[in-house]
Parts: sequence; C-alpha cells; structure tokens
Amino acid sequence: MNGPQLGLKIDPMFECFSKSKPVGYLSPEQDYPRGEVSEDAVDRLVDLAKHPLVAWCGSHDCELDPCGSGQFQPELKYRGLVVPTWCSTDIFVPGESALYVVPALILHYILCHKYAPPSYFLDAVIACPKAASKEYFAALKRFAPTASTGGADTQFFEIIRDTEGNVIPVCKEP
Repeated sequence: MNGPQLGLKIDPMFECFSKSKPVGYLSPEQDYPRGEVSEDAVDRLVDLAKHPLVAWCGSHDCELDPCGSGQFQPELKYRGLVVPTWCSTDIFVPGESALYVVPALILHYILCHKYAPPSYFLDAVIACPKAASKEYFAALKRFAPTASTGGADTQFFEIIRDTEGNVIPVCKEP
C-alpha cells in the first residue's frame, strides 16, 4: 500500500491494519512542506511518542541538513523534554478514515526542520485521544484486523496494567 508522501510503503507488519497511511518519513532527497505547527499538535505528538506501541531493533537518524552532515548539533528541548535526532519507535494516530503510522522522529522534524505535516494528519492528531487511554485503544481498534480483513481475532489490542497501575498495551497475534 503506497503512502501519501514520498511513495513509501507501509511495513508489512502494518498491512493488517485497514487504511493505514505513513506520514512524516522524510528524506534529504525529497523536498517537504515547511511551516508552523500548533503547540496543541506538538503536545499531543509528545504524549503519543512517550507511549509507543512499536519499538524496532534498530534506529533511524535524521539525515536532513544540518543533522546529516555529521557535525555536532546542539541538544533540542521542548518543554523540558530532549528531542532526539534519532528514533526507534513509531506513533499511531487514528483518524476519521485512516490510521496514520508516523516515526517518533516527526517531533524533531517539526521542531528543528520546520516540517509541516498535512492538515488532515494534524486534524487527526488534535482529535486523537490521550495515549494509552481506553479511548485511544478503542480508536485504534477501528482499524485492527477482523475476520473480513484477514485477521483471526477482532480483539487485536489487550490493555493490561502493571503492579503500579500503569497501562500497558499488548498486541495479540492476529
């Protein structure tokens, strides 16, 4: 399934989600829209980045100038949070008609490189329930595999709590 930006394809792991679309996978070989992003949208992305559902074994470094130059870059902070120039996690943003799959590096792209994601994505970010909440998992579940989309189980996410009461999402095998 081709994504709306940069002709990217969704990782096969996410193809089981109906209507999944990549946003924010930037490359130095292609231009990207620049502009301002509201603090509300950035705050919600920070919340989502702090509660990733997927972590990869490897990581991706920012390759955009000047980050990709190999020269030392000053530490970037947003509301006391260090915004790294690399990531190993993705963010899931449920929209009205699509599940957006986004690298956590999008925070760096927005704050350092002035990346302006598409307005339909930012609308979904603003409307997105708080990460790790029951409402968030319910919104994700709308895109989870069912028998009609090739999955064997309609309950794709299970929400459990650890001994301290923290919400832990567990992906079941489809």
